[in-house]
Amino acid sequence: MKFSQSYSLADNFGLPIPSEITVPGGSEGENAEFLPKKDPNYAFRQRLVSELASWWAKAAGSEGLFLTGPTGSGKTSLAEQYFARLNVPLIVIPCGKSMKLDSVLYRVVVKEGAAISYEDGPLTAAVRNGYPVLFDEIDRLDPREVTRLHALMEGAPLIVPQLGGDPIVPAEGFRVLATGNSAGGGDETGLHTGVSRMDVATTDRFIYIEVGYAEREVEEALLARVQPELPEVARTILCRLAEEVRASYIGTREGAESANALEITISTRKLLQVAHYALLWKDVEKKGESPIQRSLDACLLRRATPSDAEAIRQMLGLIEKGE
Repeated sequence: MKFSQSYSLADNFGLPIPSEITVPGGSEGENAEFLPKKDPNYAFRQRLVSELASWWAKAAGSEGLFLTGPTGSGKTSLAEQYFARLNVPLIVIPCGKSMKLDSVLYRVVVKEGAAISYEDGPLTAAVRNGYPVLFDEIDRLDPREVTRLHALMEGAPLIVPQLGGDPIVPAEGFRVLATGNSAGGGDETGLHTGVSRMDVATTDRFIYIEVGYAEREVEEALLARVQPELPEVARTILCRLAEEVRASYIGTREGAESANALEITISTRKLLQVAHYALLWKDVEKKGESPIQRSLDACLLRRATPSDAEAIRQMLGLIEKGE
């Protein structure tokens, strides 16, 4: 795609940095089909935007960008909201063990009379039009399939026999991003079913950004914007609970042995959901029931293991008591 605009990181992302620092993007209203939807309440974090913007505007070569971090830390949403602010289409390809790269290179179209033809798949569309493409949870993809991306990442033309076999030179703007819980090193905790150890020739083609959970003060400010009617004390309780649950979950991922180790976590998205229903069910407090507890049960704990659910309920009880 053609980069027709320059966007100030300070103005466009609300970051306290010099306004003259800019990155390239598109014009509003163009290429709307694959343009991510803007979340007006999204809270950008300065380090993450700075590192992503450095790669986007001034990559050292043809390297891809790998966003790694725990479940629910916002890896995919970071990429989506970054490109949404730049009016740059982003093609997101969910990955799975059984997925074959051919399924995103072309698609089969059956026309009237049972005639078969072929059209661009999402990856080919990204290459042809110059859109960044995000392989979501790339470490769930068969490593042999991932190696097929190597030449393309280095700028080699894409050849798809089903589309005629003519070389498709990657247009300006085509870049490869990926997300994964393991950073390509495989999963030693057993918490992420289907994650594979990636080939070192693949991992060497990326730079890496660690996307951790947002700080408590960031999420408290986010809750205040999204749910201003929720009492401040409830926002504080929810954010402290999320912080403690995540600490235990991360400990589990790192192999820590603890009576409070958890196999479930609270994402920012889940935090907002719990706050929403806690506010809707605030009247249950008159009956001696915690609206946060009811919401937490409905949004998270009824799908957790009994031991995880009980541990989180105990955490909440202590927090609500001020302990």
